[in-house]
Amino acid sequence: MFLKKFRFGKRYIGERSRTFFIAEIGINHEGSFNKCKFLIDKAKKAGADAVKLQTIDPEENYIKNTPSYKIFKKSFLEKKDVIKLFNYSKLKNIDLFTTIGDLKTLDWISKLKPPGYKISSGLFSHKILIEEILKLSKPVIFSTGMASEEEVDSIYKLLKKKKAKKIAFLHCCSLYPSSNNNINLATIRLFQKKYSIPIGYSDH
Repeated sequence: MFLKKFRFGKRYIGERSRTFFIAEIGINHEGSFNKCKFLIDKAKKAGADAVKLQTIDPEENYIKNTPSYKIFKKSFLEKKDVIKLFNYSKLKNIDLFTTIGDLKTLDWISKLKPPGYKISSGLFSHKILIEEILKLSKPVIFSTGMASEEEVDSIYKLLKKKKAKKIAFLHCCSLYPSSNNNINLATIRLFQKKYSIPIGYSDH
């Protein structure tokens, strides 16, 4: 049975909990370790409860010479730098976790003991990756921005079948930036009625 409230790092997500504020760093550090540290500092100063990276191996996910490959290759942080950033976040007393892009990355990120994991809109239907993450028994936050209502239903049923407990869905509009006409915040209420898990919002 899903938990309607659960611990994610130092904070709780769900019923009667104040808003859990995640600052999205993603790949905005552009491959710079020092810039990433700077963004962590700014997130902490802004009052964020956690910061999130995107940890994706471009060699595992994109065809060479495509625009996506070039962007993620340029913004790739070496494993040793990610380890240092996890340690730095602990010193700053802010939780750090990441969107995992592939099974190879999941293997070494899991050894850093993040407080939980994020499934991005683009990986929402990646059932093999999701099932491997669920085996770790950590909280998992899903962005639904590129999924249809039917796909969200399908993943919810999978999570229920796998007896996942610490799950949250984020309503998301995967346009950068999203116009007011496209955001459709009423989806949050729809998800709250349909799914017995914490529901949040992912903005850009």
